[in-house]
Amino acid sequence: MKNRTALSTAIAAFAAFVVLGALVSFRPPGALDRWAELFFFGQATQLAAALTAAGTFPAYVTLCVAVLLAGYVRREWLPGAALAVGTFVVAWQTSDLFKAIFHRARPPHSLVYHETSASYPSGHAVLAMTFWGILAYYTVLALPPSRTRSVFVTAIVLWILGIGWSRLALGAHYLSDVAGGYLLGLGFVSIVALVMRLLEARGERL
Repeated sequence: MKNRTALSTAIAAFAAFVVLGALVSFRPPGALDRWAELFFFGQATQLAAALTAAGTFPAYVTLCVAVLLAGYVRREWLPGAALAVGTFVVAWQTSDLFKAIFHRARPPHSLVYHETSASYPSGHAVLAMTFWGILAYYTVLALPPSRTRSVFVTAIVLWILGIGWSRLALGAHYLSDVAGGYLLGLGFVSIVALVMRLLEARGERL
């Protein structure tokens, strides 16, 4: 992303996230949320539970430690690793903050896991988009255009979508919660892209 594109994407994503939250959090679920609930709820429960478990914070702690260790071993990767992990932590805290602000009730029925926090945004969607989206962006920067790069980035996109789907299948969130989580995560990925461009302009390699 070029500087202006990254900044514009971040602003648009954050603004859309706030507007969507204001629209859905203080009124009954809309037609699209109700349709998605009927369509996705109860699908492939075991797979959904596994994907949800893979998107929990303890799993990300392991991944973040691995990222930082990779940066320690390959010192030229360390600034990018620290930026990724730091952004992830900020995204996590921001998600929790907005859960408290919007305080949207969760869907009335859920499977496997009993969730006690507020519903908007989906923390799983926020963290998936932030962590894996940054990894996808780093992959695009590091590798030249190739079939391998395309397959890897596509796999990441499907993984992000799969985690969002799992929240709908388990009845933990409405579709708008997941969409809002993706928007918030996209904003943070765009911020990382902007910081990367600025560091490159200063001659610092990530």
